[in-house]
Amino acid sequence: MKSSPFLRLTVALLCISFALPVARAAQGAEPVPVDQWNFADFSSGSPVAGQHGLEFVPHGDVTASGAGADFLGGGYLELKEDLTKIAGDTFSVVLEVEQGGPPGATYGTILFAHPSMVIRLSGPKLEAACDGDWHAIAADATSMKGRVARVAATFDGTTYRLYLDGELLGERAATVDPKKSSTILVGGRPNDGSTSTAASIESFPGLVRWLKLYDSALTLEQLAAIK
Repeated sequence: MKSSPFLRLTVALLCISFALPVARAAQGAEPVPVDQWNFADFSSGSPVAGQHGLEFVPHGDVTASGAGADFLGGGYLELKEDLTKIAGDTFSVVLEVEQGGPPGATYGTILFAHPSMVIRLSGPKLEAACDGDWHAIAADATSMKGRVARVAATFDGTTYRLYLDGELLGERAATVDPKKSSTILVGGRPNDGSTSTAASIESFPGLVRWLKLYDSALTLEQLAAIK
């Protein structure tokens, strides 16, 4: 006995309505950040407020591109808060960046929150450090040049991991001393290591579009769900 076209359509729609939630569940919900900053809203000389009001303050020649904060001229952005005091003992930092021209120095700082976490370019490599261990994780990053890339670093209390565009570049056992604290710097760091207005070094050669901070070590699936 043949089924009617109406019945076949009804069955098809029911299958679709059932499949969509299953697909979404399989993909995973987007994790909720502790705070996030959209540097596409950056206006030269003005601070950028996060979701909860914490402000990144510009130092030096950081310019607004309309797509993000541009560090090709030097400078950096400063958040006068300790990363671990915002996120806790475990955390993830995710940034969307666009590498432009060649670095003016050997290094290009993406995130500086020493001793908790540092992410930087070192020539053709992307590095992540914890507690000053500069050679902890280093991997080829030549694919970043001239395009938008997603950089992420996570720390679960015993191990930190570095990701580029959803690919795990490396991991290393580490500890974070809770007695030490540091302000969070994006796009560079001051010449003297303080938070003064001294000329910056190690400026990132390009744009930082946004930064999201989480209070747990996100999995690969959770990182993939971030929009």
